[in-house]
Amino acid sequence: MRKPNIIAVLKQLGKEVVDTAPAINSGGCGVYAGHVAAMLQFVEGVSDVCVRIGAMWVSEATLNKAEVNSILKENLPRTGNVGKALSGSGVVNGHLIVEFKYKDKLYRCDAHKVAKASPEPQFESEGYTIRLYKGFLDADTCIDYADEPEHWNSWFNRDQIPTVVALIEKHIGRCVAV
Repeated sequence: MRKPNIIAVLKQLGKEVVDTAPAINSGGCGVYAGHVAAMLQFVEGVSDVCVRIGAMWVSEATLNKAEVNSILKENLPRTGNVGKALSGSGVVNGHLIVEFKYKDKLYRCDAHKVAKASPEPQFESEGYTIRLYKGFLDADTCIDYADEPEHWNSWFNRDQIPTVVALIEKHIGRCVAV
């Protein structure tokens, strides 16, 4: 049996998640990004899966001097908390976005949009241009970060997390090579 196209699956998943948890991109983006990235690692034809941190109001100079991987390597053992490790080094998390390659093309997505990546380090979603920091989070680090409730907007209903995760597993699970 032929596996569904992962891009179409992600678009369908995003619509269902937004219908279920409308504030997913305003406080639940880490949950979505971490769990989608974790599942995408098992989809045939998908590679280089990671989560990118973006912000809309951060200067280019700040974006260019902060490198997420180095900051985490240096600060995470000391803080034991992804959010504190990042914010203590000046990284402002405005949004988390999944990035991956599929059929040799680079894509970026959140719950509202799946698109081929622009050559610029940015992502357009919901009318905003989100500029991306250098470096990335792996899926497990992103999930750990999302589990830290103090770093997320209070209007995202965290009781929706199990439902969101179940939807991600259901949809992307159809594409996983067995």
